[in-house]
This record gives sequence, C-alpha cells and structure tokens, in this order.
Amino acid sequence: MSSKTSATIPATVPALREWTPGDGRLLLGSPGAIGHSGGAAAEVAELLADDLLLFRGARPVIVADPASAEIRLILDPGRLDELGAEGYRLDIGDTVQVVAAGRSGLLYGSQTIGQLIKQDQQRRALPRGWAVDRPLCAVRGQMIDVGRKFLPLTYLRSEIRRMAWLKLNSLQLHLTEWNGFRFESLEFPGLASADHYTQAELRDLDAYAAQWGVTIVPEIDLPGHAVWLTRYEPRLRLRSPAMDYAGWPGGLGGGWTLDLTSEFARDFVRTLIIELAGVFRGEYVHIGGDEIPLQTAEKQDPELLAYAQSKGFRYSGDALIDFANDLAATLREHGKRTELWEWWTYGDQPASIEPHPEIRISKWLDGDPADLTRRGYRTVGVNWGGNYVTPGYSTTPTGTSPQGWEGHMPAERIYADDDYPSDDLLEGHRLGRWMDKAEARSTSWVHFFSHRPLQVLADRTWGGPAAASATDFYARADAIGAADDERTAVPVRDCRVVEVSSEEVKDEDGSAQHLLDPNPQTQWVTQYRNDLMITPHQVVIDTGEVRPLAGVEVWPRQDGKIVEDFHHTKARPRAIRIEVSTDRHSWHEAWSGTLANEQPAQSVRFPELPGRYLKLIIDSDWDNLFIAAIAYLSILQSRRP
Repeated sequence: MSSKTSATIPATVPALREWTPGDGRLLLGSPGAIGHSGGAAAEVAELLADDLLLFRGARPVIVADPASAEIRLILDPGRLDELGAEGYRLDIGDTVQVVAAGRSGLLYGSQTIGQLIKQDQQRRALPRGWAVDRPLCAVRGQMIDVGRKFLPLTYLRSEIRRMAWLKLNSLQLHLTEWNGFRFESLEFPGLASADHYTQAELRDLDAYAAQWGVTIVPEIDLPGHAVWLTRYEPRLRLRSPAMDYAGWPGGLGGGWTLDLTSEFARDFVRTLIIELAGVFRGEYVHIGGDEIPLQTAEKQDPELLAYAQSKGFRYSGDALIDFANDLAATLREHGKRTELWEWWTYGDQPASIEPHPEIRISKWLDGDPADLTRRGYRTVGVNWGGNYVTPGYSTTPTGTSPQGWEGHMPAERIYADDDYPSDDLLEGHRLGRWMDKAEARSTSWVHFFSHRPLQVLADRTWGGPAAASATDFYARADAIGAADDERTAVPVRDCRVVEVSSEEVKDEDGSAQHLLDPNPQTQWVTQYRNDLMITPHQVVIDTGEVRPLAGVEVWPRQDGKIVEDFHHTKARPRAIRIEVSTDRHSWHEAWSGTLANEQPAQSVRFPELPGRYLKLIIDSDWDNLFIAAIAYLSILQSRRP
C-alpha cells in the first residue's frame, strides 16, 4: 500500500494504490483519439470511447496506432509479474497511457481515466503524474439474492456496469430459493418460476459481464431451501420430519431438505447442476449448502445417520459433506470448480469427513475467516455481521426489526476498521445482498441499501490508502458520480449553508450543517415547535460559484434514533420546491413535486440551470408534524461547456 495519504492522491473509487504527482494538468482535445495495441485492447478502447461520449459529449476516434493518439491503451503480457492480471500502470504527461498485462487491468485503467475526467467541470483536464495500481484481494464483488426476489435483467446489467466502475469482479447470483427458481431448465420443463431468466438471457448476461471484467458465479442452493424443487418433484423430498421442516422462512410447510440419501435425488441435481454450469463461462459454480437442521452429537437424524453409516461415515452430518463432495466431483468432470456456503462447522456439528480441499468456501457465519484458511480452504468472506445487507430485516444501525441489527451493514465502522483481510487462501470478499422480507419492495428500494456498502467494499478490498473517514470517502465518491450518468455532485467542500429557516439544537443535534455531511447518521432537523406549527421550511446553499445545476439527491433521515416520541421514519419531506439563483436575489423555480414516503434517497433531476445558490423549500411532511428531517442533500451539476 502506498505510504501517501488519500488527500495527496487524485480522487478515484477505489483509491489508487500508488501515485507520483507531476507538474500541472493535461488538457485533452475534443473529440481526441484513443489508440490501442490490438486484440482485447481494441475492445477496451470501444468501451472507453462510449464512456467519454457520455461524459464529454464527443466520442473519440479509435485508431490502431497508439503512438498517434492522445489516449493510449497497451496490453503487455510480459509485465504480468509486475502488475498482476488486474493491475495497470497509468502515465499522464503530454499523453495518457495505460499499460496492463491483462484485459482486466486495461479496463480498470480506463475506468480511472473516466473518473478523473468526470471531476473536471469541463471534462478536459487530467492531473499529470503516474500510478501503479493493482488490487489487494483477488475476489471483490457481491452476491444478489434473485431467488427470493426476481430482479429484471436491466437491473443486473446496470449492477455489472456499477461493479466495473468500482473495479469489482465477482457477481454471485443466488438463483433459487424456497419461493422461487429463476433458472430455466430445459432438462426439467416447468421447474422454473413464472419470473425467471431463460438460458439465452443468462448467456447474454454472462457475455456482458465478461465484457466488463465481471465473472458470474451461479448458485442453486442445495440441499436446504429446496421447497420449490420438492414441490416440483415430491420424490426429491427427505421425509424425515426433523429434516423436512425448518424454522427458517419457507420451511414451516415442509419440503425444506432434499433427500440426500436418495440416488434418484442425487441424479436429479447432478443433471441440474451440469446444465447450470454449461450456461456460464466462469470456473466456479455455487451449490449452496447452508441452513439445514443442525446435526449435533446429541441430535442426529436417524435416516441421515443410517445413510452415513452405510457409507462408512460416523455422523449424520457427514451426509451433507458427502453430498457436497459428490456434486463437486461431478463439476470437476465438466471442468468446473465448486463453491459452498459454510455450514458443516456451525453449532458444534461433529463430522468424520471434510469437504474436498478444492472446494472454495463462502464464509458467512461470524468469526475469523482464517479459521477456514488454516484448514486449507480457499475462502471468500461474506460475513453476516459486517458484509450482509438485508433491508427487509433492518435498515438502520439500531435495528428496527425483530432480527435487530441483522441485515444492516455498519458501513462507516467497516470503512474505519478496514475489515477486509486477505492472504493467499482468503481470496477476497463479497457483499451479501439478501431479499428476505423485501420480496414486495421495489428494485430501487432494495438497491439503495447496497449503495454505500458496495462502495466501501470496493475501496477497501482494492487496498489503496483510506480517506480520513467514511464521510470523506462518501464525499469523494459523490463528486465522481456514477458510470451511467454525466452528472456529478458539487463537492461538499465547495458548499456552505447561508440561510436556514430553523434547526433543532436543543433536544438533538439537528444543525443544518449536517445537510452537507454525507454521514447518514447525522441530519438537519427543523426546530420542534409544538406551540407554533410553521411551514414552509427552507434552506439556502451556496455552491461557491455559478455552475450548471441539474438536480439534487434528498436523503431522508437514516439513523433510526427515537428522540422522545420522534421516530426516524417521521418528518420525511413531502411537497418540495427547488429554486436556483446566480446572485441570491433573483430566483428561478427548477422543480416542484412530491417525494416518496420511504427511507431511500429521492432523486430529483431538472434541466440544467446556471446557478450559484440552491434553495430547498419544504411545504409539507408526510406525518403532518410541521417538522422536516433530512440526512444529506447532494447537489448535482452537469459538465460546463
């Protein structure tokens, strides 16, 4: 890791590992040219050209001669030892040059170029200097539970693009659950849910992911969570009452566990898993393996125990391990490797055998991932105490659900603790995005709660120098913006509150200054005025100079606190107006309307207007309390002509 602090390095997400500054800035021409060394470099050049068209409004010419272009993308496999498969060297002098040993490194270098360009208001200037950048962790990404909640392919594609922008490379798709089976099986017609992905759609998604350097790890969760399978084919059902029913959601109606003792059931899932493996080009297939009723020394299922002993094993829990090893052997025969959720070690379950040493383990239970690496297993951390995002259970750090804290990732603490260890066997980390109790929620609702956590995971698993705090990191990320949007946030360092109608500073810290603080655990709260209910509320923000203002992101209160009887879900703004001014005297209405009554940030876009000052006027709140609470107001700007 570089010894420099993030304050001395150009802002990117994730942060550059090493940076040596040069003198001044390079001004790119328009539309300019991208030169490449051929092969995969030509593919990356096309992707970068599309990005620059969005960011700059002009698409560079692409040429096969790097020496003749202003931006140069060069693949040099001979630098593999120096840069690794995903690393790159970026030189910005009189030209911009990215050199990488592999396609992913070249792609990540191009994302860095895009992020640097977006931070210049005219989308022309780049800081001179050079960077050597490569990831700390080999596996960096997320798991998305599309089994419980079907998510449209358009969303999955947008997530792949978001991942590439953040230099993430691993997308695990949890395709099956007790309430849904999202994979189209041609071997077993009618097995898939009404909402599912066809094999053609998944192949197309897999190709799109490969284009952006993301490998999909498909998962069919077995032998637990098998309700959909056992309803489709009752002969798959393990009839032992202790295994057939389970206390997890979906398990009370029976059919929870696949019959591990049945050769018919094993043949069925072998066929299914081979079919799944054939759709995706990645080397790993995830076979689940979690949450079947515990097999402790005192409580062993008789049917499983008899089966295990018939195969020369000692314990009923050995049947689960044998099942996993059976599927792993099948996948090896077809050129694939296996990934498995940690479960066989949970709750003091005895075992006389171990999972095959080539199986990679998803570490999701709390504890040290090194416990598994010390046993020789390649491991990916998805720890539920830190890497889980399950908004259907909890959306606040205080835990507003019966499950309490479970499901809320403490992203600010995780960022500060840098809680992403790595070694030769601990290959990396994924964010676990579960959809329990969120099945009926909108796609945008469940997406919001992954926004900051995925940024944090991306930054810390890459391994560059950390910002002074998560709040500073969020401000940096917002000033860069998204890959699919030309707009960026006005840097919060340029903004200040110059007028506010009221703020609560007696019963809680509701200072208006918190509006410009990306920390989701602070907020502006208007003054509690039980004796005199007054609206509208308003606040005026000075952005420092005249800019092409183009929208806002309004974050309702996020902290989950209750001050007396004032709950965090109350006082959300309802009817609002936004006005823009260049001089704070003459105001122009940019937008008026109603915000949704929900916790996720509300995005407001309007045609760009020149303005230095932005006024937010709140005419009403959803609970008629005559109080408003906002955690964060991010002001958006377009590129300056």
